[in-house]
Amino acid sequence: DVIDELLPRFRRGAAEPVVAAEPDDAGPAAEVGTINDKLLAEIEAAKSQYRIEAPQEEERELVDVSDVNPVQSVLSGFAALAAAYVFWLGVSFAAESFAEHPVTSEFYPIQRISTIMRTVVLGLGTLLTGLTAFAGVGLLALGGKVGLGLGGDEAGE
Repeated sequence: DVIDELLPRFRRGAAEPVVAAEPDDAGPAAEVGTINDKLLAEIEAAKSQYRIEAPQEEERELVDVSDVNPVQSVLSGFAALAAAYVFWLGVSFAAESFAEHPVTSEFYPIQRISTIMRTVVLGLGTLLTGLTAFAGVGLLALGGKVGLGLGGDEAGE
């Protein structure tokens, strides 16, 4: 019946729980863990074929920055930061312009395309600003490192 399917299958306190009786005739049991031991041995054998350790520091390529002109590096860093500021002003202007002049078209594809194009313009402008600023900070750091004499020998000798 459909009604029987809706009733709970198990009820608390309805009857004493039935406990399965243990077999009296226990024969030789299977050895525990033999399959796991075989699989672990196969895994260890397979692991020995691959190099797992990370590359050591001696394998890194050393870069000599002693011939870098620190003045040129610092000036280039300031130029890159100035360009990043100009890009940021442009992105801010574009964002304000997009906010002040929303799309008034009733045609759904035009609304979606204009939203996509606004997102692309702001996203690429922000990416350009961030990359240029990051490069400027890196150039300033390089100029400072070379200017203070910390970059003559990367080997640490």
